[in-house]
Amino acid sequence: MKWKLPRSVKVTELLCRDGLQHESHFIPTETKVYFVDAFSDCGFDTVEVTNFGHPRGVVQTRDAEEVFKRIQRKPGVTYKCYGMNRRAFERAAQTKQDGNGPDAVAFTISTTDEHCQRNAGRPVAQYLTEIPELVEIARGNGFDIDMAIACVFGCPIAGPVPHAKAFELIDRGLDMGIKKFTPCDTTGEASPERVYEFYTELKERYPKADCHLAHFHNTRGKGL
Repeated sequence: MKWKLPRSVKVTELLCRDGLQHESHFIPTETKVYFVDAFSDCGFDTVEVTNFGHPRGVVQTRDAEEVFKRIQRKPGVTYKCYGMNRRAFERAAQTKQDGNGPDAVAFTISTTDEHCQRNAGRPVAQYLTEIPELVEIARGNGFDIDMAIACVFGCPIAGPVPHAKAFELIDRGLDMGIKKFTPCDTTGEASPERVYEFYTELKERYPKADCHLAHFHNTRGKGL
């Protein structure tokens, strides 16, 4: 079987958000600013800067506003961050109002209740009721919103996940006015074959929607 692969891909750099968020000790603000600026200079057109989550859960988020204030913005680069709830989006909105905020804010919803409860603190159905508020805040403050979908290929708690689970969430997001979606291989367990099957089906189902993105982890050495 010969795969029909894209001729090129765009890569988002996310060390300062995803790469640092599990570090238990606080990384100095100037270090984060250095890396964001360096990645902008490297040629990435999207750089994830930080997470506006509660510092109790992610210690690195306590200086999110300061990092955005101090980075040197480069024309043509999209500066993105994460926020998992209304309070996080309000923090992002305030930085935007202050003239230092993100161009895009993402939140993560999971394909299974088990992972969603662990990652977001509530089951999928409850989270879905809160998302319209996040969309409203994004629209009112001039930044894009991205629905990241965790555990597309499998859940470390509940097991295998059918493709339809991700498609259901995309459909719900589209109905709410969300225009960008990032399917995620959260635990790095997908095989290249399964990824190809998923994205072939995704493109056939949503030929024009901005959902042809991917987030991989290299847990089993298959990320690249």
